[in-house]
Amino acid sequence: MRAVETVPVALRLLVERDRNPVAILATDHTIMLANQAFEGVAGAHREDIEGTRWPGVFSLPERRSTDRQIFTAGLMGVVTRCQLPFAPRRGRRLRIDVEMRILASALLVTIKRSEPIPRPSDARTADIDYLVTTTAADFGRLVRVSVGGVEIEQLAGESCHEVLFGRTSPCSRCPARANTPVVYFDEETERYKSLTATQLDWCCHVRVRHVRADVVASLARARCEHVARSAGLSDEQRTVLDYMLLNRSAASIAKLLSLSVHSVKALQAEVLELLGAKSRNELLTIFLRDWHRP
Repeated sequence: MRAVETVPVALRLLVERDRNPVAILATDHTIMLANQAFEGVAGAHREDIEGTRWPGVFSLPERRSTDRQIFTAGLMGVVTRCQLPFAPRRGRRLRIDVEMRILASALLVTIKRSEPIPRPSDARTADIDYLVTTTAADFGRLVRVSVGGVEIEQLAGESCHEVLFGRTSPCSRCPARANTPVVYFDEETERYKSLTATQLDWCCHVRVRHVRADVVASLARARCEHVARSAGLSDEQRTVLDYMLLNRSAASIAKLLSLSVHSVKALQAEVLELLGAKSRNELLTIFLRDWHRP
């Protein structure tokens, strides 16, 4: 017989009248009884709630052990009020304020207040710095977060992929797992996003920066100028190089520079030789390799 069937009818009616979300926990933290208001917070029907253990269903994975200790302390009368993160079956994770009261050999848990765990509204566009755990048993938990230069203490302990990036699972381009910087174009913000990570002892320092497309284009031009200058290209050869990188044909370049096709081909050969490339395709690799170096 399930524990929920042993709850007195009078107690069930009393709990049901409470407008606050209420659950009665057994000594092993099994939910013996939950009222309708608790269903709303949990995002599940009481038939799917009663008979399950709170820490195994509604606690964050990294918080299960801590929550067990809190409920055990509640059953001993040591803790009567506390704040807990709460993971409903559906919807965003919550932060709840609970009151606990011993009821015979059980624990009456009343949720007095609940609110979604805050997510920075400007996290999509602001620069972010955060420390995140990287151990196998505890990966992706925020230790410290700064958004736009402002530290947000209430995000500590939450999952980085959820509160910072609005994802229900870890990011496929997780910088904490990558050996190189992660860079991609964000269609929503129309900016390039750069994520770099510095591995520490048990955590990782991640930096998220947003770069406008025109800045990236300027960086690319600066890179080309640096390589050309280092190779000792003349002004004319550098102009030809620019058109080669734009995939212009020799005839097109000749027309633009008012030169003969023969002269342009000669200049192209000189450019390739000075840069140590055998072809245009190989020329591109020169500008792409070691991009992070000055």
